[in-house]
Order: sequence, then structure tokens, then C-alpha cells
Amino acid sequence: MRLALSTVLGALVAEGLAPPDVAPRARGALDDTADDAMPWYVRAAAGVGAWIATAFLVAFLVNVGLDPDENGALVVGLALVAGAAILRRRARAEFARQLALAASFAGQALVVLRIGEATDSALAAGLAALALSVALVPLVPDAAHRFLSAVVGSVALVVATVELRLAWGVDPSRARLDLAVRGSDLAVLALVAATAWVWRGDLRARGRAVAAMLEPVGYGIVVALLGLFLYDALFGPSLAFVAGPRGRSGWQLGAATTAGVTVALCALAVAIVRERGGAAGREALVAALAGAALLGALTLPTPGLVAAVALLALGFDRRNPVLVGLAALFLVVFLAAYYHSLRLTLLEKSGLLVASGLLLLAASAYVARRFAPSEDAR
Repeated sequence: MRLALSTVLGALVAEGLAPPDVAPRARGALDDTADDAMPWYVRAAAGVGAWIATAFLVAFLVNVGLDPDENGALVVGLALVAGAAILRRRARAEFARQLALAASFAGQALVVLRIGEATDSALAAGLAALALSVALVPLVPDAAHRFLSAVVGSVALVVATVELRLAWGVDPSRARLDLAVRGSDLAVLALVAATAWVWRGDLRARGRAVAAMLEPVGYGIVVALLGLFLYDALFGPSLAFVAGPRGRSGWQLGAATTAGVTVALCALAVAIVRERGGAAGREALVAALAGAALLGALTLPTPGLVAAVALLALGFDRRNPVLVGLAALFLVVFLAAYYHSLRLTLLEKSGLLVASGLLLLAASAYVARRFAPSEDAR
């Protein structure tokens, strides 16, 4: 005979073996355990389903006569966002959670579209999307919502800075290498700094609630960064060609991004060696810094490559298989893009690949021999 949990808890309270508020506390603990036990791929599927639901909800609102060009869209959008935040805080069933997720992003879409139409400015729309994303991260206690908010906010930040049309540096027509610093470079470097703070900040000072809030945000920023680097690797050369020899496409990422990510990789190496270096820490740090600087110098036009290496180091440091898997996947993609971007003959590219492979094998053998664990450590 199976007894319900409420029956068991009621009997414990009646016998004085448990406090009177044990039932709601147990229910909350079980809800938290169920949320934590949900696999990441289920959360990802929920996010995709939420986007599809959002698209259908926005289409329905437009078809019933809600015009994005009118202020009614702004009012309805804000109402949907507020209602979704309240519903998600009270929701227990999965259907209610998905409904809150869809309503939130449908409302955000309406608000951003209305602001963009009213101001006729992608900058205003991007800032509005960024503000909504940042504000809703602590207000909506949902991992999928926080992940998507981080992705949307990251892309909105880049859109806003690109629309500012910021550019400094050397004219690409007067230098063999594009040394311009654009708004997109600054935005991406700001996202790199945010990633470093989320994954490598003062973790011991964070409470459980703050850590649970920042984890999906960290994944969202990483995914947005990898997507931006992939976009630059695939379409950067075409954008440069369309812009012309004296033009500067705002969506391009150049040497400034590569240099900034290289500095971040060096800072990560310093932090790791300080924490785990041991007796051979100084030698390992010198080798890591030299390797990072050499990699950054050789891949200045393609920042995605050094970014993937930095993410791989971060994943191993945090013992996070998701970060390691993402880094390994995109490292292969960025290596292929870098190989394709080289202005060399096929024979020269083949020789470069062979030389790179031999160099990596030699470095691997040196590290394995020089930093092998001692017999006492084993």
C-alpha cells in the first residue's frame, strides 16, 4: 500500500515529529530538485518550443488587428511581459511555464517593434531589447528564459553599438591588415568581460540563488558570442568586399577583437596557474602566455579561433563538459574558416598544416614529459 507524501507528513506533524510548516517546505524542496534534475537538452527543447509559440502568438495578435505601428502594441506588450513574470513565479505545471515563456517574448517583441517603428531607429530598438533582457533576468525565475534573455541581450548590445557607427584606427586601404576598432569590437569585448565575470568572478561570495540565476546567463552569452564569431567568419569577407577598399562594415570583427580575447586568455592562464600551478607554475605560465600571444598574432584577422581556445581553457578550468563540447565543436569550425581565409596556394596550405601538426605534437610531448605528475603525487 502506497501512502501519499501529504499523508506521511500529516502523521509526522500530528505525532510532533515534524514542525507544522513541513509540508510547504517539502513541496518547495521537491520542486527545486525537479527543476535542477531536468536535463539540459530538455531545457533547450523547451526554449525552442517557446520561440515557436512566441511566433504563433505574435502572428495571432497581428491578425486580430493589433497594429505594431500603434501605441496599443506597446501597452499590450508590456502587459504580456508583466503577466508572464507573475505567471512564471506562481507556475508549477510545465504548460504554465511554457505559456509564461511564450507570453514574455511575445510581449518583448511587440515592445521592441513599437519602439523601433516610433523612433525609426535600430539603436533605440536595440537598447530597448537590451534593457528588457537585463531587467527580466532577475524577475523571471526560469533557466530557459534567462538563457534566451542573455542571447537576445547580447545580440541587442552588438546591434546598438553597430548603429552608433563608431570606428577608429588605420584605413584598411593603407595597411595590409585591418587595424580599425569598431563598435562591434567594443561590444564583443564587453561580452567577453561579462563571460569572464560570470564564470570566473568571485564565485565563493555568491549565494545559491545568484549562482542559479547566472549559470543560464553565462551559457547564453557564450552561445551569442560563438554565433557572432561564426557570423564574422562566414560573412566577414563578403561584408568587407561590399564595403569596398575604403569602407568599414560595422558588423566586422577585426584585430582589436582578437587582441582583446588574447588578453582575456592570458588573464585566464594567470588565474589558473595562481590557483593550481604548484612548483612548476612559473614555467607553465610562461609557456601558456607565449602560446597565447603567438596564437593571437597568427590569427589576428579571425578572432573566433583564439576565442574557441579561450573557451576550451575555461571549460577545463570549470570542469564543465558543455563549455568544453561547445569549444571543441567551434574550434574545428574556426580552424576550417581560418584555413580557407589564408591567401596561399594549396601546396603552401598543406605545408602549413603539416608544420602546425608537428609543432603541436612536439608541444604535447614536451608538456607530457615536463609536467608529468611525480610518483609521490600518484
